[in-house]
Amino acid sequence: MQPTLHTPRLTLEPFRQSDLEDVFAYAKDPAVAEMVTWPAHESVQDSQAFLDWIRQSTSDTKGNLFYVWAMRLNETKKTIGSMSFSMPSPETGQFDYALARTHWKTGLTTEAAKCVFDWAFNTIPELKKFQAMCIEQNHGSRRVMEKVGLSLKEVREKSMLVKGNHVDIAFYSFEK
Repeated sequence: MQPTLHTPRLTLEPFRQSDLEDVFAYAKDPAVAEMVTWPAHESVQDSQAFLDWIRQSTSDTKGNLFYVWAMRLNETKKTIGSMSFSMPSPETGQFDYALARTHWKTGLTTEAAKCVFDWAFNTIPELKKFQAMCIEQNHGSRRVMEKVGLSLKEVREKSMLVKGNHVDIAFYSFEK
């Protein structure tokens, strides 16, 4: 069962249907979508499709964990982003995230990422490696990865097709 995680300023918990408007509020922002692989949500139906996808994709299967948490501010209970965890291989964990632009440069993504990183290593005994990747020009995301303890391993030029363009991807990892 997907756990609920806590940080000093956030609660990470499964998305609820009541998060729909909050998701649309951050996911429609072109500045948010510019640095992730998905396009800006053009309608609340796009955000509904995202919530439906999360419900269908969440997995507790050992070796195939996939969780997506709502990043919820403790103070207001507002959902301001998402944080995911997956296991691309039995010994490797990976996270991905998106955050409302109004909360960029506040340390909230680092706080959430560190929480997921610690949770994974404390609860999944076979976990030996953690990895993450981002569009190379996403300096904020790269800084989050570094603050959590991941190191840059390589930048692959034009290695991913994102919104019709081949972009450079920065790969980070940490090994226990």
